[in-house]
Amino acid sequence: MVKLELLFLNPLMAKALKLIQANKVSIIIILNPILTFVTMGFLTWLNVDWIQHERFTVMTIIGASLVLAGAFLVVKRSRMKKQQLPVEV
Repeated sequence: MVKLELLFLNPLMAKALKLIQANKVSIIIILNPILTFVTMGFLTWLNVDWIQHERFTVMTIIGASLVLAGAFLVVKRSRMKKQQLPVEV
């Protein structure tokens, strides 16, 4: 798995940073664990046998909620700062 990351994911991340603003890339990175969490919950609900079931605890749900809330606050704050910037003439 580490080799896969080094060969594919890091170069793709570098390309994304060249094409998109860094704050948008970081938000996408933050949302990746949430997407994994939701996908694993869905697969557990489907009761598939080709992957080990995820054990969701209260702490898991609280942690995922905190990550999502943090990402939301970062986006909201960056938008507020952009709106407050004075316009140069």
